[in-house]
Amino acid sequence: MVINISGDREILISNGARQPGVSNPKSRETLAYPKTTTIYTVTVTDNLTGANTEHQIPIVVKEKPSTPEIIQIDQILISDATTGNQWYNNDGLIEGATKQTFTPTKTNHYWVVVTNTLGCKSENQMSYIFNLPLLRNLYYKVL
Repeated sequence: MVINISGDREILISNGARQPGVSNPKSRETLAYPKTTTIYTVTVTDNLTGANTEHQIPIVVKEKPSTPEIIQIDQILISDATTGNQWYNNDGLIEGATKQTFTPTKTNHYWVVVTNTLGCKSENQMSYIFNLPLLRNLYYKVL
C-alpha cells in the first residue's frame, strides 16, 4: 500500500519516504506539523488492485498562548497569564498548582505552561530559580 499526503502543493509522504515536518511515515500514526491552516489530500493506493482512494482533510492551525512570564513577590511566584496555568519544577508537574500564583515550599527550578480554551499549550519560560529563605532560629537565654 502506498500512502501520499500533500498539502499546500508540498508532498509530505511519498511511497513511505521520510519528509521534513512529518513524523515516521512507516508508523500507523504518522503526524504532520503544518504551520498554517491548509487542506491535506490523502491518497491511498492499494498495491494489489492499483485502486486509489482520495480524501480532502482540512487542518485548522490555532494560535498557541504566549510564553508566560514569571515574577516573584515575597515568597510567591506569579504568572502573567490569568488563566490556564500549570506549574512545574524539576520533579515534574506540581499536582493542583493551576492558579496564577504559586507558593513554593522548597528551593527548586520552577516554570509554568499555559493551556488556552482550545487545548493549545504555550512554550515554557526558562526555569525560574526559587530559593527558600533560611529561617533562623533565635534562642534567648533566660536569666
